[in-house]
Order: sequence, then C-alpha cells, then structure tokens
Amino acid sequence: WLAATLLTRIAVSLTAGMKVGDNLLLLLPQQLMLGAFILRSLINKRKKTFFWKGRNI
Repeated sequence: WLAATLLTRIAVSLTAGMKVGDNLLLLLPQQLMLGAFILRSLINKRKKTFFWKGRNI
C-alpha cells in the first residue's frame, strides 16, 4: 500500500510539473487532515449536529 501511494504521488508530481519532494512531504499532513474531516463528519452524523448555511441537516 505504501509503495503504491508513493509511486502514485511521484507520478502525479512529475506529470503535473510539481516538485516531488514537496508532494511527498505533504503526504502525511494531508492524510491526517482527511482523517480529521472524516472523524468530524461521523461525529456530526451520530449527534445530528451538522449545520449547513445556518440550518440543521
């Protein structure tokens, strides 16, 4: 899984003309933030406290 993720990141960086090192450096913070968003979403769904534009959904 890790090798596939790293190779995908490298391929995307090279294709898009981005710096490979920057992309690999940001891999962990991006995954941590994604996990935080997912966790917050699950908590809001269980507590039914999700607000969108001032309304409870």
